[in-house]
Amino acid sequence: MLNLTMQEAGRYKIISEVEGGYLRIKEAGEILGLSERQVYRIKARVEREGVRGIIHKGKGKYAPRWLREKIKDKTYRAIP
Repeated sequence: MLNLTMQEAGRYKIISEVEGGYLRIKEAGEILGLSERQVYRIKARVEREGVRGIIHKGKGKYAPRWLREKIKDKTYRAIP
């Protein structure tokens, strides 16, 4: 199941308009606040992956330095 934010849904709409030929890459970049190169990259990713290409790859993942609550509790109790 995909959970798109409003920003991601809007980005997908703009990219799909580019794919349909209704918008140019330069115009899409101006609307999204991105460079033309970034728009090309997003467009290619959407062509490969579909809607999933819009979602940021780090979404829903923990940072490498993230500590689980269980470990946090142990470290805080160990500190006098």
